[in-house]
Amino acid sequence: MTVIIEACYGNKASVAAVGAPDRSIGFNVHNDSPNLLTVGLSVLWSLRMPAPAPTGTGTFDHARLKPILDQLKTDGLATLSTNRGVLTSYIRMLEDVDPDELTRDDSLTYWLNLYNAGALRLPAEAY
Repeated sequence: MTVIIEACYGNKASVAAVGAPDRSIGFNVHNDSPNLLTVGLSVLWSLRMPAPAPTGTGTFDHARLKPILDQLKTDGLATLSTNRGVLTSYIRMLEDVDPDELTRDDSLTYWLNLYNAGALRLPAEAY
Protein backbone atom coordinates (compact mmCIF):
# COMPACT_ATOMS: atom_id res chain seq x y z
CA MET A 1 0.00 0.00 0.00
CA THR A 2 1.44 3.37 -0.99
CA VAL A 3 0.87 6.32 1.35
CA ILE A 4 0.29 9.74 -0.10
CA ILE A 5 0.61 12.75 2.16
CA GLU A 6 -0.98 15.84 0.71
CA ALA A 7 -0.13 19.42 1.56
CA CYS A 8 -1.91 21.24 4.36
CA TYR A 9 -4.80 23.41 3.24
CA GLY A 10 -6.32 25.69 5.84
CA ASN A 11 -6.39 23.74 9.05
CA LYS A 12 -6.67 20.26 7.54
CA ALA A 13 -3.94 17.83 6.60
CA SER A 14 -5.03 15.02 4.38
CA VAL A 15 -3.43 11.60 4.53
CA ALA A 16 -4.55 9.04 2.00
CA ALA A 17 -3.46 5.55 1.15
CA VAL A 18 -3.95 4.09 -2.29
CA GLY A 19 -6.78 1.59 -2.08
CA ALA A 20 -7.98 2.91 1.29
CA PRO A 21 -10.74 5.38 2.12
CA ASP A 22 -9.74 9.03 2.38
CA ARG A 23 -8.96 10.16 5.92
CA SER A 24 -8.31 13.70 7.07
CA ILE A 25 -6.69 14.73 10.31
CA GLY A 26 -7.55 18.23 11.47
CA PHE A 27 -5.18 20.38 13.46
CA ASN A 28 -4.66 24.03 14.21
CA VAL A 29 -1.73 25.27 12.14
CA HIS A 30 -1.59 28.58 14.00
CA ASN A 31 -1.11 27.05 17.43
CA ASP A 32 2.51 26.98 18.62
CA SER A 33 2.10 23.98 20.91
CA PRO A 34 1.56 20.53 19.42
CA ASN A 35 -1.82 18.91 19.83
CA LEU A 36 -1.08 15.70 21.74
CA LEU A 37 -4.12 13.94 20.32
CA THR A 38 -2.98 14.69 16.77
CA VAL A 39 0.57 13.57 17.57
CA GLY A 40 -0.73 10.34 19.08
CA LEU A 41 -3.03 9.66 16.13
CA SER A 42 -0.19 10.36 13.72
CA VAL A 43 2.09 7.90 15.50
CA LEU A 44 -0.62 5.23 15.55
CA TRP A 45 -1.39 5.85 11.88
CA SER A 46 2.29 5.53 10.95
CA LEU A 47 2.57 2.23 12.83
CA ARG A 48 -0.28 0.81 10.71
CA MET A 49 1.52 1.61 7.47
CA PRO A 50 3.94 -0.99 6.15
CA ALA A 51 7.47 0.14 5.45
CA PRO A 52 8.31 0.69 1.78
CA ALA A 53 9.71 -2.47 0.27
CA PRO A 54 11.13 -1.69 -3.15
CA THR A 55 11.92 -5.02 -4.75
CA GLY A 56 11.73 -4.11 -8.42
CA THR A 57 14.37 -3.64 -11.03
CA GLY A 58 12.88 -0.56 -12.70
CA THR A 59 14.41 2.88 -12.97
CA PHE A 60 13.03 6.38 -13.47
CA ASP A 61 14.76 9.31 -15.14
CA HIS A 62 14.59 12.46 -13.02
CA ALA A 63 16.33 14.62 -15.63
CA ARG A 64 13.30 16.94 -15.95
CA LEU A 65 13.95 18.32 -12.45
CA LYS A 66 17.66 19.10 -12.94
CA PRO A 67 17.28 22.17 -15.22
CA ILE A 68 14.85 23.72 -12.74
CA LEU A 69 17.29 23.16 -9.86
CA ASP A 70 20.19 24.57 -11.90
CA GLN A 71 18.17 27.64 -12.87
CA LEU A 72 17.02 28.03 -9.27
CA LYS A 73 20.66 28.24 -8.14
CA THR A 74 21.44 31.04 -10.58
CA ASP A 75 18.15 32.99 -10.82
CA GLY A 76 16.58 32.40 -7.41
CA LEU A 77 12.93 31.87 -6.53
CA ALA A 78 11.65 34.02 -9.39
CA THR A 79 12.42 31.15 -11.76
CA LEU A 80 9.78 28.99 -10.09
CA SER A 81 6.87 30.96 -11.53
CA THR A 82 8.08 30.32 -15.08
CA ASN A 83 8.63 26.62 -14.35
CA ARG A 84 5.33 25.96 -12.55
CA GLY A 85 3.98 23.90 -15.44
CA VAL A 86 7.14 21.81 -15.65
CA LEU A 87 6.97 21.09 -11.91
CA THR A 88 3.32 20.11 -12.15
CA SER A 89 3.92 17.80 -15.11
CA TYR A 90 6.94 16.25 -13.35
CA ILE A 91 4.83 15.52 -10.26
CA ARG A 92 2.11 14.02 -12.48
CA MET A 93 4.74 11.79 -14.09
CA LEU A 94 5.82 10.63 -10.63
CA GLU A 95 2.20 9.83 -9.75
CA ASP A 96 2.18 7.23 -12.53
CA VAL A 97 5.21 5.40 -11.11
CA ASP A 98 4.97 2.66 -8.48
CA PRO A 99 8.04 3.19 -6.25
CA ASP A 100 7.92 -0.44 -5.11
CA GLU A 101 8.74 -1.51 -8.67
CA LEU A 102 11.96 0.55 -8.63
CA THR A 103 15.33 -0.50 -7.28
CA ARG A 104 16.04 0.48 -3.69
CA ASP A 105 18.25 3.45 -4.69
CA ASP A 106 15.81 4.63 -7.36
CA SER A 107 12.93 4.32 -4.90
CA LEU A 108 14.75 6.58 -2.42
CA THR A 109 15.50 9.04 -5.23
CA TYR A 110 11.83 8.91 -6.22
CA TRP A 111 10.60 9.85 -2.73
CA LEU A 112 13.21 12.59 -2.25
CA ASN A 113 12.51 14.16 -5.63
CA LEU A 114 8.75 13.94 -5.11
CA TYR A 115 9.16 15.80 -1.83
CA ASN A 116 11.50 18.36 -3.40
CA ALA A 117 9.22 18.97 -6.38
CA GLY A 118 6.25 19.44 -4.06
CA ALA A 119 8.24 21.82 -1.87
CA LEU A 120 9.22 23.84 -4.96
CA ARG A 121 5.66 23.89 -6.28
CA LEU A 122 4.31 25.67 -3.18
CA PRO A 123 6.35 28.88 -3.66
CA ALA A 124 5.83 28.60 -7.43
CA GLU A 125 2.08 28.83 -6.85
CA ALA A 126 2.59 31.79 -4.51
CA TYR A 127 4.45 33.85 -7.15
